[in-house]
Amino acid sequence: MIKNIVFDIGNVCVDFCYREFFEGFGFSDEIVDRICKATAENKVWDLGDGGKVSEEELLEVFVAQDPEIEPYIRKVYENFSGIIREREETIPWIEELRAKGYGVYYLSNYPSKIERECADQMKFITHMDGGILSYRVGMVKPDGEIYQKLLEMYDLKAEECLFLDDRADNCRAAEQEGFSAIRFTTREEVLEKMAQMGI
Repeated sequence: MIKNIVFDIGNVCVDFCYREFFEGFGFSDEIVDRICKATAENKVWDLGDGGKVSEEELLEVFVAQDPEIEPYIRKVYENFSGIIREREETIPWIEELRAKGYGVYYLSNYPSKIERECADQMKFITHMDGGILSYRVGMVKPDGEIYQKLLEMYDLKAEECLFLDDRADNCRAAEQEGFSAIRFTTREEVLEKMAQMGI
């Protein structure tokens, strides 16, 4: 029986609109493409999510991916405010689930810089019962340890948790740890699947 709903954050509770954010600086499409490839679309982004390097060190890693556009990378990195956008349905959805008696948690790969500089777009977190941002624990999904860490921190049972994430690999990892999981495509589709589960 499902008693807890565990949300990913990016592209579930918020839009991770990094390309739109970079475009807002007025750079050419080519420069925007290169910034994306050097940062948010690059595997090195995970270093920030994992909290393994400082924010200053991460900037240097980004620059090293494409040194020719160093000034542009440094400019966008000055402040990430606007790189995520809270979805208007997020808080009402959380409150609806809590009103039905479900525990509501978050489990997300997240860097400290976005949490700090985008706090105005993360108000939904205060409506939840708790959760984990990856940088705080030095683990990232789909590592099974981070799922177990959530269970331990809040004394939850995996078989009583439904996990929602937009990435298939993270959903598979959750299932391997004993969670039920639904890959987030559209909210409507997820709600339909949850209803089929009696949620």
